[in-house]
Amino acid sequence: MRAKLSAPVALIIMIVGLILSYAVLHSNGWSWNGNLALATVYRQLPVFSRVLVLVGIVLSAFGLGAWLQALSGRQARGDA
Repeated sequence: MRAKLSAPVALIIMIVGLILSYAVLHSNGWSWNGNLALATVYRQLPVFSRVLVLVGIVLSAFGLGAWLQALSGRQARGDA
């Protein structure tokens, strides 16, 4: 049985994953203003950088799921 993460820990994991993905993509030329398409930058990344982007996405998804589970668990118990 997996131990549940608290909401702050899950939020930290989600933010770390987003920062990791953004840092790798931004260091290779991608930015929010749309100078280069995200797909173009991702295709030009070396294999290790692609793995780091995917790890960041997985961490973000895991953190989001754990955060929502922690919040819904608190509401179900009436702690909110």
